[in-house]
Amino acid sequence: MFFFSGSHLSPMDLSMGGIPVPGPMYRLRQASRALPALSTYGPYEQKEEMMNVLDRKDIETHISVVGWAQIVNSVINILVAAFVVAVLVVIGVIADDPIAYRFLTAIGWLTGALLFFLALPGLVVGIGLLGRAGWSRVLALGIAVFELGLFPIGTLLGAYTLFVLLQSSAEDAFRLRAAPQESRLQTAGA
Repeated sequence: MFFFSGSHLSPMDLSMGGIPVPGPMYRLRQASRALPALSTYGPYEQKEEMMNVLDRKDIETHISVVGWAQIVNSVINILVAAFVVAVLVVIGVIADDPIAYRFLTAIGWLTGALLFFLALPGLVVGIGLLGRAGWSRVLALGIAVFELGLFPIGTLLGAYTLFVLLQSSAEDAFRLRAAPQESRLQTAGA
């Protein structure tokens, strides 16, 4: 019992042989002692630590992955739009009714156009992220927020995009890419 000084043993803490084993509260206290005290950090330091998970080399790779993932997601959505148009037009033809054909064709084209135009921003953002355009990071963050509601693929893509592009090193990557372009514009204008 001396091993458990300061802890309370419950019947659940005893093994089948009657030998006391550490209970959940003991294990929790031991684990909390191994971690640094979070109260020593202020809210700003905690945010900085959480947002510096990826270094400069890793962030370049992750930004490219986000760009390609946005492009692939958009291309899939465009293909789905084309499929919806094709299916509804074919159903209209099979129905052998001129009113049904016109109605289904109109609904198919409207739905396909809507899906196509909803996929375009992701395609543009993906291309911008691959080129490290400064505007693409902000636009990608906005798109990622909307993608969170598109369970399951959109949620994963949106969460990953937010995780990567909210890193401090991501801000630096876009800032460093924009700096040479700004200096070139200034020397050309002078």
